[in-house]
Amino acid sequence: VAYVLATSINEKLTLILARDLPGTAVLLEADRDLHQMLLAERGLLLTAPGTPEYEGHMKSYKENMEQADTRLGKFITLSFSEEKKALVDKYKADRAAWEEVSKKVIALRVQAGSGDSPEAVALAMSEGGEKFDTMRGHINKLTEIVEKDAEAAGADAGAVFSRLKLLPAGITVASILVSGALTLFIANGITSPLGRMIHM
Repeated sequence: VAYVLATSINEKLTLILARDLPGTAVLLEADRDLHQMLLAERGLLLTAPGTPEYEGHMKSYKENMEQADTRLGKFITLSFSEEKKALVDKYKADRAAWEEVSKKVIALRVQAGSGDSPEAVALAMSEGGEKFDTMRGHINKLTEIVEKDAEAAGADAGAVFSRLKLLPAGITVASILVSGALTLFIANGITSPLGRMIHM
């Protein structure tokens, strides 16, 4: 029984260490990538196309976009469930919708050349911002699910551990009862023949 309980605790803790903690780390990294991607887009709006600064922002924009997608793919491998898969699919769909707007923003910026591009800024801050928040919202929901999974696994491990702590007490009580029964049995086995001998 103790082995079964200990194995159950180990399985629950393994879920937390191998699934939930790495999953949370990947989601945090993906969220960071999205923010860096957004900052890079804003940087593109503030620099003139063709300049080294512009090219640096464009490189960061593309790299962080790819990294965020890669991390979401890694996450669903680490921590798969149908609910999480559905949210990752929604993320991908909404990221594609955001990217479509972001491409328009960048195109407007390029058309403006070295001058200001109020149209690009307005689009980035309105529709672009809304779609970015929608896309990022799915990562927030995934993080909440992972945290709940970890809490549930921890609670299960705690419950099993409580049962495991009661096991020695149960064994002690059972041992006392068995010892008492054996004592009575042995004593009765001795005193009964003696009693019969006395009365002969």
